[in-house]
Amino acid sequence: MRTTLSPAFTGSKMKMMLPLIVDSADNIVEYLNDHQTEDVDVDDLMRRYTSDVIATAAFGLKVNSLKDRDNEFYRVGSSLFEFTLTQRLLMFSTLFPSLSKKLGTRLFPETTYNFFRTIVSSTLEYRKREKVERPDMIQLLMETPKWTPDELTGQVFIFFAAGFETSASGLTMAIHELALHPEVQERLYQECSKFKNDKELTFDKLSQLKYLECVINKL
Repeated sequence: MRTTLSPAFTGSKMKMMLPLIVDSADNIVEYLNDHQTEDVDVDDLMRRYTSDVIATAAFGLKVNSLKDRDNEFYRVGSSLFEFTLTQRLLMFSTLFPSLSKKLGTRLFPETTYNFFRTIVSSTLEYRKREKVERPDMIQLLMETPKWTPDELTGQVFIFFAAGFETSASGLTMAIHELALHPEVQERLYQECSKFKNDKELTFDKLSQLKYLECVINKL
């Protein structure tokens, strides 16, 4: 399966997703500008941003969790990481996949799987019917032959499960460290500011931010 997937995620194809990510970042800028005098829960902010990025880049959904704070995608996605005692015990079953399959155990509720399955199937149906193309993960997977809707659902589900908590926590930690080291924050701000008057942020421009790369690698 990994061999089949690899050609779909070349550098050039991944670059095409950048505008989708930038749109979600613009939503954060707008939100912070509108709440300058208020305390902001950074962890919550980064979780919502990460959820929105995954929604648009993986599932083809345009979501703004900062405005629609109780949207279903964020609510269902966040519930994946609110482990109950039963789920914690079921995590051990993943060490024995054959036994887990025989017993029919599931780490997440059936309703959660159905939610993501419905999103993927409806998106596939719409794009095939209307001949719509979009630079996101579903589109890349659609270009890979012989994938069933359930297999596509499994891949984007894994993408969400693997990327949500790790990315949100990483961003939160980065902001925390920048707050503790204002000299690093200022230098990074000055480097990023050279593109502030540009109408479009491109992958090539991001590649020029060497100090940003250093900060990320340090975390």
